[in-house]
Amino acid sequence: MFHPQPPKSVLRIDASAGFAFPGTGPLVNIAEPRRRKLWDFSPSLHCSIIGTCLTLPALRKVVGKSLGPAMIANQSDHEIHKEGVRLAAVSGGAGKLLQKALETEHAAAIRRFETAVTSADILALWREARAAGDVAGGYWAALTHPATDTTTLRQLFGEVHMLSHLVGAANRADIRRLADLEQENVRLSEKVERQESRLRSMVTERDARIARLQAALAEPAPATQTSDDRHGEVEELRALVTGLRQKLDRESARRQKLETRQSQLQDDARTAGEERDAAVNAKTRLAEELTALEDYMQAQRADAAQAAAVPMLAGRTLLYVGGRLDTLAAIKDAVAATGAVLLHHDGGQDEAASLLPSLIGRADVVAFPVDCISHSAMFIVKRLCKQAEKPFVPLPSSGLAGVLRLLKAWPRPAAIDA
Repeated sequence: MFHPQPPKSVLRIDASAGFAFPGTGPLVNIAEPRRRKLWDFSPSLHCSIIGTCLTLPALRKVVGKSLGPAMIANQSDHEIHKEGVRLAAVSGGAGKLLQKALETEHAAAIRRFETAVTSADILALWREARAAGDVAGGYWAALTHPATDTTTLRQLFGEVHMLSHLVGAANRADIRRLADLEQENVRLSEKVERQESRLRSMVTERDARIARLQAALAEPAPATQTSDDRHGEVEELRALVTGLRQKLDRESARRQKLETRQSQLQDDARTAGEERDAAVNAKTRLAEELTALEDYMQAQRADAAQAAAVPMLAGRTLLYVGGRLDTLAAIKDAVAATGAVLLHHDGGQDEAASLLPSLIGRADVVAFPVDCISHSAMFIVKRLCKQAEKPFVPLPSSGLAGVLRLLKAWPRPAAIDA
């Protein structure tokens, strides 16, 4: 819980604050110990709050409720953003809808910041949220906390402002690199096609010329032509054929070089696309793990009546192989909360691998973290599960989030994308 500091009269933003706030007048009345509402802030902060803390689909939903779906059907993302910034200054109606959306979206971050008492605590929690990738939730929870003073507000705003520049620059660089690779690939393909056409013409011309020369050599020499004359013509023809062959060899080598370069560019473009797809998949997986963690934390706060409900996985057994000892207790609690039974094997560190067949025989699902299990233990688990026709799930990490995600997906563990 938040323990308020001794009340001050008002929180003011002076001319050196670095924001485009009014030079005079209170920004927030902090004599009243409460979290700040969206309309408590100067309009100069609304753009960064709406743009950072709300996704475009969520913002469109709120603006649509305020103006009507027909009014926003053809509006661009920028127009929706501007309308959201305008509505943020309203203390009722649409402003309350925005406030509710922000509070719901970032409830977990707000709960984490409840332990903060001073501005130093706020900054420490903000940096933890930023390092974990939760910039939106950390920013909203820090701005609205009663312990956030003028200096901290300025620092938070400045860091988010610079983050927007860095993210934009990185996206532009990736898009520009991919576009350049595609353009160069097209250019080289056209160049190779032109070279192939030219080579075909040269080969055809060479073959025709060689045929003419061979026919000329086969013809009997005129009686008036001397032996020296015939010898000179033959040498001239041979030199001509040799020159044509050398030129053809050079063009063939050049064509090969161009084809190699084109292949490299295609590989680079394919690698860039795979990296982009991997980043999108990682983002989706992390979002699912975050959802599972938040559901787990909310379940921990459930009242006694909810805690007494019938567990959803009663009678099921999960075998967890490998992992770290410091997270095992939390995993046991999470599995027990669902009504399932947890079996554990350390993956061969202290316990013998010979125990695995009997444990797998008792389990409904087998899971193991790929970052904290030996290769030999992992291969043994996969082989035994296939023999026993038991599903197994490779988890991306040894943390609690992967197990929570597995429990949430049960009884369809095979559908989990590790």
